[in-house]
Amino acid sequence: MMMIRVNMAVSLDGKIATADRQKMRLGGHADLRRMEELRAWADVIVVGAGTIRAEDPPFALTDTTLRRQRLDDGREEHPMVVVLTAGMHLERARVFSGPGRSAVATTDQAPDPGPGIPERVVIWRLGPDRVDVAKLVERIASEGFDRVLVEGGGGVASLFFEKELVDEIYLTLTPWLIGGDMAPGLADAGRLFDPPPTFHLASIEQVPVASVPEKSVQAGDPVEAGDPVQAGDPVEAGDPVQAGDPVQAGDPVEAGDPVQAGGSVLAGGTAREASLPGEADREEIFLIYRKGVRGE
Repeated sequence: MMMIRVNMAVSLDGKIATADRQKMRLGGHADLRRMEELRAWADVIVVGAGTIRAEDPPFALTDTTLRRQRLDDGREEHPMVVVLTAGMHLERARVFSGPGRSAVATTDQAPDPGPGIPERVVIWRLGPDRVDVAKLVERIASEGFDRVLVEGGGGVASLFFEKELVDEIYLTLTPWLIGGDMAPGLADAGRLFDPPPTFHLASIEQVPVASVPEKSVQAGDPVEAGDPVQAGDPVEAGDPVQAGDPVQAGDPVEAGDPVQAGGSVLAGGTAREASLPGEADREEIFLIYRKGVRGE
């Protein structure tokens, strides 16, 4: 049976990014871990081309235990990633060069893929002028998959909400205010849902935003999971630190790779971007909402 989850972190005013789509990490260490676990649960991750253009995030699972568990369950080591784009406005991106399978879901009218999309990437044309997500779900099911994780942005999530396809919402409520009328939200539809989809609260958990130890890491010191690092420090849990060029937050980090100033390392060797001001003193809330009215 098909199960579709939406996972996003939002500010206190319901925003998922700034109006200019400036890259920022709202959630803390626990939120990153939750995202990794949800990705490991999923057969397919769905993400919009806008998110790919703005952030170019990696989707490969970094936790070897989670990857091994998928293989033991007879599943592919990494989830497939499907990128939604109405106009095929995509350049070269890490999602297309990662270890997992990838596809582009686009419209019937979209041009052929450009040189930034490798030939191994599958192209699905699913609608005249915008991607029909109901057809997308059918296409995913035809591949033998039944676990879908929608990661955003808000416009992509709204397509699934509009068709009432979402079974669960995994929401991280973070202690920041972004503001701005034009800043995107969780369901950035540009119009009202009619009727509005209904969900009930199934779970709530309060967790610290940051759990970074209060110590600095110097060049040559061994780095442990959660340690803060300085600009130019290469990081992998347990490996010595050396100088180098920075990588993007969220990248799988290998020996000799650095992260940006104020970043930190998560278990499994994943780069995390610099902490937001006062992060260590604040908490975020994990929420799970399920489709329908409680008791139905």
